[in-house]
Amino acid sequence: MSDEKSGVFKFRFDSGSKTVEDRANKKEIQKRLLKSLSAYKVKLILFAVVTLLYSVTFVIFPQKIGDIIDAFASSIIQYLLGLGDGSVFSEIIPYAIPAVAFFVANAVFALLQGYIVSDIITSYSANLRKAVMEKYDTLAVSFIDSTDHGKIISAMTQDVDALNQSLNLLLMRFVAPVITFAVIIITQLITNVTVGIISIVFCILGFSFTLLSERREKKAATKQQSDKGGLYSEAAEFYNGLAVLQNSGKVEERKQSLLEKIKDTSKASEKSQKFSVLQNCISELSVSLCIVFAMVASALMMADGGFSVGGLQCQFVYIRKLFSSSTDFSMIPGILRTAILSAGRIYDFLDIDSSETDGDLVPEKADSPNNIEFRDVTFRYNKESRYILKNVSFGVKRKGITVISGMTGAGKTTIIKLLLGFYQPQQGKVLFEGKDVSSLKKDDYFSKFNIIVQGSTLFDDTIENNISYGCENVSFEEIQRAAKLSGADEFITRRQDGYKTVFNSKSPNLSDGEIQLVLLARAFLRKREILVFDEATSGLDVIAEKKIIEALQEIAKESCVIVISHRTSSLSNSCDTINVSDSKVKM
Repeated sequence: MSDEKSGVFKFRFDSGSKTVEDRANKKEIQKRLLKSLSAYKVKLILFAVVTLLYSVTFVIFPQKIGDIIDAFASSIIQYLLGLGDGSVFSEIIPYAIPAVAFFVANAVFALLQGYIVSDIITSYSANLRKAVMEKYDTLAVSFIDSTDHGKIISAMTQDVDALNQSLNLLLMRFVAPVITFAVIIITQLITNVTVGIISIVFCILGFSFTLLSERREKKAATKQQSDKGGLYSEAAEFYNGLAVLQNSGKVEERKQSLLEKIKDTSKASEKSQKFSVLQNCISELSVSLCIVFAMVASALMMADGGFSVGGLQCQFVYIRKLFSSSTDFSMIPGILRTAILSAGRIYDFLDIDSSETDGDLVPEKADSPNNIEFRDVTFRYNKESRYILKNVSFGVKRKGITVISGMTGAGKTTIIKLLLGFYQPQQGKVLFEGKDVSSLKKDDYFSKFNIIVQGSTLFDDTIENNISYGCENVSFEEIQRAAKLSGADEFITRRQDGYKTVFNSKSPNLSDGEIQLVLLARAFLRKREILVFDEATSGLDVIAEKKIIEALQEIAKESCVIVISHRTSSLSNSCDTINVSDSKVKM
């Protein structure tokens, strides 16, 4: 990936949601989001069907209760007044059974709604996280080195969570309420046109005022958060620099500034709370006015015998549900915005191009004694940085030890990164077996390397499993032979559990030198063409270093060993030395 593209993504990443709004095509994000959900279309259709059944049972249940009220209200009142014999309750049972059945069915459909949505979101989340992690694994090292990758993963996790939560809310607070709203309105218009029209009018008015109030509340809340951030910064600056302020005599001045910040924050908080209360009041007022008008209209119709008490209570239930749904509708713009912003950032991440090509050219054995060659390589990490290497040329033999030495920052590790194809030189070529590294199939190429870097450690597992890691179908005898070649067998067999000794990373029970010998035993067992040993003897005692050098010399009989080191005295008699200094290479 180019430096420019890396910079663009870093800018997008740091700038947050505003960048996505400014730069991304929202319609394209929506289309892509819908396309990603198309894999769940069967479950989504099932969700819509279940929601429809939930809405129908919700509408029928109040009607059954209304029928009971209309049929037995007077008899129940007479019994309560001591004028009846109580037989009315047994007569209610045939009416009550269907009502209970619809109530239970409604509860079951509500449960199924939640289950289906949970299943969709869980599966979608798992697939999205998998895609993010797979993409991260393919990112060029040059991109990762120039970007805070910990921040990337953290933000991607947060964006995936935010997107999943938004999709959950969109299904449960938009799709489901829309279906329920439509079923109730249709039912109202069929049973009583006047009450249905009243409900529609007040729902529209209530929704409009609630949406307007919510927008203002959101602006006030945003300002409140901004003022809080400024207050926290100024308070931290005030108390951290109190000694300096006291010496300069500006304590009172800064204290007054801090008090003004507190007042501004309090005003913003008060304004936000007022809008929040206003929003709730508008919602309740809309419901109350709708019920009043519905009662008046129903009372007039009841006087003409066109409406019943049971029908009236049924309308009250419908009206409450309608306004509950309309309240959910007012939240949709914010939820949809969060979904688009989160999806936009995720898609930006998934669309990053990797500079690590994956060609289909496999190196062929060449007649040259060198299997690695740098030809006039010039490299720097970006346009603003200095050149690390300039016109560097050297070769590394197929077998034996080659030491790359030099001061810190001279470019030793950079040479290895170029060799592995993590970066591409601005000029020149890096060749392996006569082929340009950039044209090689990465999986095949990387399989030729064993890499041991400074600070390498083991897994929390047995020494036996640590040595055999990455090697399939190996016997214990092969593992032990590799340990003997590396010199690790000597200290392993002295331990009580021998090869079954479990390494503990939190409280290491092996020394740094012993860890390096185990890693070298793994290298013996894997038998790769190239071993890269990067500053791995740094800080070890003379005895441990001697054992490791002996192991390296043994590996070098059959493989190419590249050692990166500050010092070469211990290997000077048995290796080729490449000294990196001031962007140049001396053989």
